[in-house]
Amino acid sequence: YSPNMQNLHPDLQRCLRAPTNYRLLHADYSQIELRVAAEVSGDPYLTKAFREGRNVHIETGEALKLGPSKGKTWNFAVLFGGEEKRLSTVTGWSIPETRSAMQAHRKLWPGFYEWADQHWAQVERTGMSISPPPYLHRRRISRVLRNADKMAKNHPIQAMAGYITKEAMADIWYEPYRYTFVNQIHDAVQYLVHKNVLSEVTNRVEEAMRAVGEKYLPRVGIDLKMHTGRYWDAG
Repeated sequence: YSPNMQNLHPDLQRCLRAPTNYRLLHADYSQIELRVAAEVSGDPYLTKAFREGRNVHIETGEALKLGPSKGKTWNFAVLFGGEEKRLSTVTGWSIPETRSAMQAHRKLWPGFYEWADQHWAQVERTGMSISPPPYLHRRRISRVLRNADKMAKNHPIQAMAGYITKEAMADIWYEPYRYTFVNQIHDAVQYLVHKNVLSEVTNRVEEAMRAVGEKYLPRVGIDLKMHTGRYWDAG
């Protein structure tokens, strides 16, 4: 199968361009999965770090002596249910060394791990994972499935992030010949915008995404990344 546009080789991305008199507008919620995890779990460390604008990847790297790039990989591996074998691959450490680092990370994110354990226990009892209100997306998860616990712990986070993005898209809407929706990739959206209204539409997209994000993530807030251009890779 072919990769989506975001994962195409840069040389191929360069072939994807806006029509004459239009520009591509890219907007995405930065680290929304981690922010959702902080919001739904109420983890005090993550909540405070995001409100203060700190880089949790760098801090994880420093706390575990991994370095910032591996700190980011570690955080997302944990978020997506990575266990000791996966984390051992990330770090290049032995299993015993990785277990020690996992214990240290649990102390760094105590609220998140407590929430994740409680959610998995609920799924074990009911066979159902339910995302946080107001969306309450339900996903049936059988305990006999491989990686059932990973799916259960990640489902509320992924579902919440996806619905926030979709609600923002509904508020942004579209206006033919001024701006039209092109694509959604996870927490990022792209629009074709006529150059005469580029500033106006950019403000509209930013305001809508910010309002929806702050509505559902009031404790941690959001961070938006926005840029425009003629070509996909430059936009």
